[in-house]
Amino acid sequence: MNKDGVTVLQSKSIATSRKIGKINMFFYIIKSEWKEFYTYQNIWIYLSISDLKSRFRRSKLGIGWPVLQQLAFSIGAGIIWAAVFHLKPEDFIPFLTLGFSIWGFIAASLTEGCSSFVVAHGYLKQLPLPQSIFIFRTLLTQLIFMVIGLMTAMGILLYFGKLTMFGLFFAVPGVLILIIYAYGAIGSLAYLGLRYRDLQHGLTGILSLLFVVTPVIYPSEVLINKGIAIAIYGNPFASLIEIVRFPILNGEFASSSHYFLATLFALVLVFLRFRLGSRWSRFVAFWS
Repeated sequence: MNKDGVTVLQSKSIATSRKIGKINMFFYIIKSEWKEFYTYQNIWIYLSISDLKSRFRRSKLGIGWPVLQQLAFSIGAGIIWAAVFHLKPEDFIPFLTLGFSIWGFIAASLTEGCSSFVVAHGYLKQLPLPQSIFIFRTLLTQLIFMVIGLMTAMGILLYFGKLTMFGLFFAVPGVLILIIYAYGAIGSLAYLGLRYRDLQHGLTGILSLLFVVTPVIYPSEVLINKGIAIAIYGNPFASLIEIVRFPILNGEFASSSHYFLATLFALVLVFLRFRLGSRWSRFVAFWS
């Protein structure tokens, strides 16, 4: 074999070794992440609870405020929009309450994810703590708010006689996918939001537009009948809502296309989270 042939083989061997090294590093990060989840659970749980306490410090009602706000919005807006869409309030108010609580979790996972490392700059610069702690901290905080919202929605469903055990059972896969989505979204945007500080403000504006084109406060049929079905079947945020809301309201699984799109979207975000972590984790202390 001539010299050029040896050089080509060496180049291919080096490229292959680098590729294998990147794959091994990727799986090593995943393994380390779950180890940190259990090892440091006392820390990120404590930080999350501290965030909640500081948010409602010196408040008489405390965490009861989100419940009252959701009730006021759901009942007030539900009665008005039910008349606009020519729907029965007893059908529309539970629909609206569920949609609004799920959307709040979806949107907060994006916006609050941007500040996960930003607000933790003191810890990141001074203490040798894993970065995943601050991702789990934000995730737990948003999960608590989602549980409050869903429990409020369950109360409204119970009042109108719409709550069934079958509905809750069929909603479990959707809730799990929603949590995976939130983990990927918060983890990805923790790095992106730290690197690009304007991202959180830009996302707030984008989410305002997405709120309008996503069936949060109106039935999907409104857009489908207007010939804009792409806003439903091509919108992963609509799928994330439907895989939880539809089973609870109807006692059966949502369309398989919604589960496929929501799962794909969630897994892409999880992959992005680990990809960004493997590339940018060493810069976090300097950027914060």
